[in-house]
Amino acid sequence: METQSKEPASWSDRIYFSGYVMFTLGNGDLAPNGGLWKLVTIIETAQGLLTITFSVTYLISVLSAVNQKRSFAQSVLSLGHDGTEIVHNAWNGKDFHDIDFLLVAASSELGKLTAQHNAFPILHFYHSTQHQESSIIAVAVLDEALTIFKYGIPEQYQPNQLHIKEARSSIKNYLDTVHTAYIHPAEQAPPEPDISKLQQSGIPALSKQTFQIAVNSIKERRQLLLGIIQAGARKWPVQEQAIGNAYSSK
Repeated sequence: METQSKEPASWSDRIYFSGYVMFTLGNGDLAPNGGLWKLVTIIETAQGLLTITFSVTYLISVLSAVNQKRSFAQSVLSLGHDGTEIVHNAWNGKDFHDIDFLLVAASSELGKLTAQHNAFPILHFYHSTQHQESSIIAVAVLDEALTIFKYGIPEQYQPNQLHIKEARSSIKNYLDTVHTAYIHPAEQAPPEPDISKLQQSGIPALSKQTFQIAVNSIKERRQLLLGIIQAGARKWPVQEQAIGNAYSSK
């Protein structure tokens, strides 16, 4: 490598040359000397171009995934701040079929988030500071609502069974993916949903004892949910957000 004055380049000149070649700024006052170094310059230019392209593409993809996590959280938490509130709001006076479409949409969104977590593991460590934009809170709230639908509501009033199964499966896949980020289940399960509030509002629900037995059968799943929330320095939804007048009669 030599300068325009044909003098040998110093080490600082070589570092400078390597930098502007890698960042594709073009040749300046330095030029490679000999065929081999010209070939090396071409290779480094190509490497720099690919590095910049891949870095920008990766960053844009991660930011897009972060926005999708926020959107998913907002769509779920707009239905209720905990699982019981979502179930309460989904009751139309006859059954819960009004929420069928929303369960399908949530399953689809969660499937995309799971794929993005697999593609970009850095997403495991992103946690929104806003409650309404926290995807881990939204997943826990949605799972609690599905638990109530499946185990706390008489079958004839439940949403579509396939939609419940699909949504629960999407959550399980999400939990399995996040679990790979060295997130461990909590030592204890979170508090059980209080379905007595549904009964007080005139919504058909199974007995508290029957519901408790069913909830105990999925204790490990709920412990993992709580562990993920604790890893994000959050609290279980029912402890974190006041319900207010959500359970007043419609």
